[in-house]
Amino acid sequence: MKLPPFRRVEFTTGVKLPVKVDCAGRVLTEFSGSHEGPTGRRRREAKARALTLGSFSADRGAARSPLGTGGGRRADYARLRCPPPTPHYSLPPMNLTPIKQALLDSYQQHGGINHLDGVNLPAQDSVQRLASDYMHLMFPGFFEATALTKQDVPAHVDASLAGFHQRLTAEIEKSLRFARAPDPAGQARALAADALGQLPALRQVIQTDVTAAYRGDPAARSIEEIILAYPCVLAISVQRFAHVLHQLGVPLVPRMLTEYGHERTGTDLHPGATIGTHFFIDHGTGVVIGETARIGHHVKLYQGVTLGAKSFEIGPTGDPVKGIKRHPEIGDHVTIYAHATILGGDTRIGANSVIGSNVWIMQSVPPDSVAYFKADQLVVRARQDQGGSALLGDAVASWEI
Repeated sequence: MKLPPFRRVEFTTGVKLPVKVDCAGRVLTEFSGSHEGPTGRRRREAKARALTLGSFSADRGAARSPLGTGGGRRADYARLRCPPPTPHYSLPPMNLTPIKQALLDSYQQHGGINHLDGVNLPAQDSVQRLASDYMHLMFPGFFEATALTKQDVPAHVDASLAGFHQRLTAEIEKSLRFARAPDPAGQARALAADALGQLPALRQVIQTDVTAAYRGDPAARSIEEIILAYPCVLAISVQRFAHVLHQLGVPLVPRMLTEYGHERTGTDLHPGATIGTHFFIDHGTGVVIGETARIGHHVKLYQGVTLGAKSFEIGPTGDPVKGIKRHPEIGDHVTIYAHATILGGDTRIGANSVIGSNVWIMQSVPPDSVAYFKADQLVVRARQDQGGSALLGDAVASWEI
């Protein structure tokens, strides 16, 4: 309910002053308007007394000054028209003991998803903060709350890098303890220093990704728009740093970093994937790139593309064999349109090829080729103009987005 703008308080001096008061009796503003009275002394005295008002009861509509009730120091308020208090409903108590006991029994009976009495694992919140701090270091001035000047950059980088280094070292150490590595603290310091030393080179590669996005999307109006608004910048940039950690042999943290990008953008890039320069994913949603995929330079993907595995080789324990090549290789200057699926560790898409939308490919495609579905058949044929972007007539129209 809208309250009256102010109430008047009257003192024995005879001076009336407008005061804005809320339903809790708090004085919201100091006085405004003209003060009645013959002298400035009396006005100042009245104002000083009014500012010492005590608590106000909205139910009774009156308050007393902390100075006491004698000597005419009492202030009478008109009753405020406050909304009625919200009723408080309390739920009847519930007996949670049976549920608690069932959970405790589950922890005993269904192991494998408990982590009790073990080492401290990397914290998800801290790893996500790592990804955020990393983006601030890669793109200074883009994600700060206030503008960053060139004079501010050294101090900004000094503070950001120190915090980033400390957090990265701590999370790597947790991961190494989980993996039962010898001297996890010493190894963590060395691995963190090695990873941080590669940040300048990563920035050079990431700049090519931003350039590829700007040149590859006619809807982009500026580099700033690309960095601030395009999901591929976050997903690819974080993957590149996670790949560095993956190559250094850091467990857990690389995958947690790329899952931050996956959660934010819908783009699932495994940290093990090797990706060349000038990489652009348009739209991004639903793209999946597997662990052993290799992608060349100047490659462009659209939403929903999968670079996956055909099947898993099973070991003697019944688990998939780890570390073997399972995902395809994409050559330089390849474009793969929306929802294409390319599978297999021995599948290679040759350079300068174009893969059409919704195709399903499990065999290699020669360089300078066009692959698309015609009716129910996969058609693979040579590009008409190998030197440019013009494709064979009826093969391209439905691919343009």
